[in-house]
Amino acid sequence: MKTLKLNKNSANSPLKKKCKTIVAIIFLLIYTITLTSINTKSVNAAEGEILKQAKELVQDYYYYPVSEETLKASSVEEMLKNMGDPYSSYFTKEEFDDFVNSIDNKFTGIGIQFRLQEEGVEIVKVMDGSPAKEIGLQIGDIILKADNNILKGLKEEQIGTFIKGAPGTTVKLLVQRDNVTKEYNVERREISMPTVTYTLLKNNIGYIIVDTFGETTGDEFTEALKVLRNLKAKAFIVDLRYNTGGYINPALDIAGHFVGFKPIVQMENKNGFRYKYYGTGYQDLIKEPTIFLINDYSASASEILSGAIKDYKKAGFIGINTYGKGVAQSMYYLNDGSVLKLTTNQFFSPLGNTIQKVGIKPDLEVPEEEIDSMDLAYLLLIKAADYNTIEALKDKSSYIKVILNDIPYYIDLNEARKDENWEGYKEILKKINKSHMFIGSGEKWINLKDFASIDDIQGFYPYGKLFKDITKVKNDTTIIINFNNTLVNQSINDNNIELINSETGERVAITQELNNNKLTLKLKKQWEAGKSYYLVLHKELMSVSGKNLTRDVLGKITINN
Repeated sequence: MKTLKLNKNSANSPLKKKCKTIVAIIFLLIYTITLTSINTKSVNAAEGEILKQAKELVQDYYYYPVSEETLKASSVEEMLKNMGDPYSSYFTKEEFDDFVNSIDNKFTGIGIQFRLQEEGVEIVKVMDGSPAKEIGLQIGDIILKADNNILKGLKEEQIGTFIKGAPGTTVKLLVQRDNVTKEYNVERREISMPTVTYTLLKNNIGYIIVDTFGETTGDEFTEALKVLRNLKAKAFIVDLRYNTGGYINPALDIAGHFVGFKPIVQMENKNGFRYKYYGTGYQDLIKEPTIFLINDYSASASEILSGAIKDYKKAGFIGINTYGKGVAQSMYYLNDGSVLKLTTNQFFSPLGNTIQKVGIKPDLEVPEEEIDSMDLAYLLLIKAADYNTIEALKDKSSYIKVILNDIPYYIDLNEARKDENWEGYKEILKKINKSHMFIGSGEKWINLKDFASIDDIQGFYPYGKLFKDITKVKNDTTIIINFNNTLVNQSINDNNIELINSETGERVAITQELNNNKLTLKLKKQWEAGKSYYLVLHKELMSVSGKNLTRDVLGKITINN
């Protein structure tokens, strides 16, 4: 019988292996396994019938009430069907071994993660360097058949047996993408991938992707943190998107980098008894500004980690509400080597917040079809190295303060106005509660809800003066502006006069002609019909008398079809 070694911080220590025992392992995944603790229960060898054994386990450990009809079932499969629990299932020994190996990103297959859909299975992740990636499979593809086996209505374990196979063999997949079906012949290979990847982004932002919570994930995260700090990282983005879970111990270990030896999760059994798991007691905690990225595929162990970080207010969260799987499963080895997976616990955040069917709510909700939440996190952390300096400034007027999970983050408006950051900042303005945003005013901060037009151009230039909106047709490419005084020709340039696509932030090429106090701007190509543009006259424009504009002047130009 195979036993599994536990982290020293587990709430329960494993008992020594004995003959004819059943090993129970708590799991926290939707699609893959989380191993957290081992319990044993003696079984009379004379009562070796698998069905009877399974029924005893259901009666003793299943979290929810069990009906008499369920216990009268004539097979394990029928019993599980009557229970109606999507997370309880039955494995052969081979299926279970494959299931466990997948946690550590070590498996034989094509390199995808999937979830059940009505038509078949939807690909939620394609691993870099995998056969699936090489052949062109994509996130969102629906696999309808594998080697002529229709996948609709099957369980994950059954589907896995059809897609996986011996190295060097191929599987023929019928894939639907955008209502078009296509066949792919994909070679199966042995795949071993790291569970944590990382890189240093511009402006010394460390980016860490936690792909799954495998056996070595805690050590890999620690190594990523060490390397990035040696590279002078001043802030971190931790990406848990598409991470459906894994072992609980790595989640406790990673949480320990933020909070140390404190409760990370509360686990409740069928009798209502709750016990706590604690984080690893690291001393050198992460104090650098950090943002977590989550989505609706972030589940189980991802939600345990996120719930703890959120409760202790150690980072802000951007993305989509997580999956909401707050129940844990235990795996029981049966006498014939097969494995029964049962829902045995419900878990809660350190403060007792419910996760089951609720999930973790982001502080800034960003639908992925609109924009990558990574862009927003990056913008919020560009000035992370200067946070303390910003608070001490006598003039904060070029900065925005954003509060996520009661934590302040700062945006440099000069960075927000760049075309690569424009859409991200616009999304922040559109989605965040304005009571959580502040504009610098001298040494103070003023709430942005006091700015009536903050969703429009004033969001980028809060202290600018608005002039009347302009409407044009696409072939009318000339703008004439009359000033009270003649301008200095040297101040007429692309830095001081900008025409900006309001959606993308792209600067539009224009020519400028000054004739005394009349400035003529002309586009180098036609307007785009149906679009809108911002015209910005910066206060650096200077008259011949030596005076500048008192503030930026802003206007919106709308192009009719």
